[in-house]
Amino acid sequence: SNSNAVQGQIRQTKNIDATIVHRSDIVKGFNISLSRFHHQLATTSIKGRLTTKADVEMQEEIEAKETAEREKQARKEEEANIAKKKLIRQESELQPQQIDDLLHAIDSLDEDRLKEMHAEFLELCADGQMTREIFFNAFRNLYPKGKVNNYCRYAFPVFDQDSTGALNFTEYVTAMHAHESDDLEDSLGLAFDVFDYDKSGTIDQKEILHMITSTNELLGKSQDLPTAKNLAKKILDFCDKKRNGKITKEEFLNGCKNKKEYYEMLIPNSENIATALDPNYEGELEYGKKSGKGIYTWTDGRRYEGQWKDDVRHGNGIETLVNGEQYEGEWKDDKKNGKGVQLLSDGMRFEGDWKDDKKNGKGFYIWSDGRRFEGEWKDDKQNAKGIHTWPDGRQYEGALKDDLKDGNGIETLPDGERYEGTWKNDKKDGKGVQTTANGDRYDGEWKDDKKNGKGVCIWSDGRRYEGDWKDDKRNGKGVSSWPAGDQYEGDWKDDKITGKGVYIWPNGDRYDGDWKDTKKNGKGIFTSTDGCRILTEFNMSKHN
Repeated sequence: SNSNAVQGQIRQTKNIDATIVHRSDIVKGFNISLSRFHHQLATTSIKGRLTTKADVEMQEEIEAKETAEREKQARKEEEANIAKKKLIRQESELQPQQIDDLLHAIDSLDEDRLKEMHAEFLELCADGQMTREIFFNAFRNLYPKGKVNNYCRYAFPVFDQDSTGALNFTEYVTAMHAHESDDLEDSLGLAFDVFDYDKSGTIDQKEILHMITSTNELLGKSQDLPTAKNLAKKILDFCDKKRNGKITKEEFLNGCKNKKEYYEMLIPNSENIATALDPNYEGELEYGKKSGKGIYTWTDGRRYEGQWKDDVRHGNGIETLVNGEQYEGEWKDDKKNGKGVQLLSDGMRFEGDWKDDKKNGKGFYIWSDGRRFEGEWKDDKQNAKGIHTWPDGRQYEGALKDDLKDGNGIETLPDGERYEGTWKNDKKDGKGVQTTANGDRYDGEWKDDKKNGKGVCIWSDGRRYEGDWKDDKRNGKGVSSWPAGDQYEGDWKDDKITGKGVYIWPNGDRYDGDWKDTKKNGKGIFTSTDGCRILTEFNMSKHN
């Protein structure tokens, strides 16, 4: 009787199985677990009695049916999803008319870019409906350094033109393009629409403040609240011609479009605006300013390629002028500052230190004729010590002023001649020592590159003169001696004994009298070594 009871319960269980399966086909989403049902049934009515082999096989058969039914249901759901996605794709597919309409509405778009945007759109939202959350994520991809929530909270309703709570593809294209546009007035107009959140057609200082703070957050820029409030007030005061505390869209556009310090804080795409307004620049931007690497070509033909910071040349770069002149080196605050090489159009070259566009510090300069200077510069001039070298081998080391030898310095000529002393205006001037190639040596005073004043000259053959000089010649009083022992002390003129003087021969004879052109001429006294004195008069007689 117990066996019959068990068999009856099993038949009852099978009937329940069939009923549950049938209902699961009818009522979609009814998720009852047959295994759970059987477990409950076994623990109440037949608990502990399905222990025979037949009982186990029957239980396995039941579980197999459950598994098969679940797999069948999953296949049906997958087929339904595939069909739904196919339908969505067909409905979302770009139609020729839709392409034409979008390209007509947005001049800067081309068909290839439009198709790329369509693929991006379907990647973000396969059902063709961009929800608010997906819109926020799209902006996070567009502005990875920023915080998008505040800005997108204001912007989403503007682009959801049909107020469905989701953007279609056309609305998505409009939103993305608006933030890539290089049209200043369109961008300012969009900013106005986004932050005119009460749709009154006007904005006040509070809405301008939200515009500033939300845009800066979107771009990842730091902006303290007091500064933002001050800027919002300045913008309102500047644009509010009626002085009623609010401005219309037209007033906003007219007031801000010519004020870069305003619009770069109000629109997120100011970088594109800066590029469009300055077509001569090609390169990187940061917050609407030239920053990073870039190339700028001026209307006069000048060209700069290199690094920028805050709209000025800053870092390493190359400037090329129309005449071929070129500078390659370091820049700071739009001027040559630091190390750099300048090549002039005539072939001259400078390599060294710069400050505020002028040569300052150490460097060397090579002229087109081969001259070279290595030393210190000040305000574009060789104003300190340095070494000047000429192609023929001449060399100068010393002080310079206005590119000329001035002060103490040493000049060495190719043949070995050397001058060490003072200079003025590129000429020997003052005290100095000159040694010629053949060994002559002058130590004395100079003027205008010539011996002038007191000085001592010792010739290589042993002659010596100490006295007055003028225009490179012995002029005035002086004492001379010769290697053989001759001596003269007296007047000189144009490098000759002229005037009164005493001449002493090696044997002791002596003449004290008048001279002309190194000849005894006029009255004089001749004294011999034996003490004989003769008063005599000469007429152009020769000295012997």
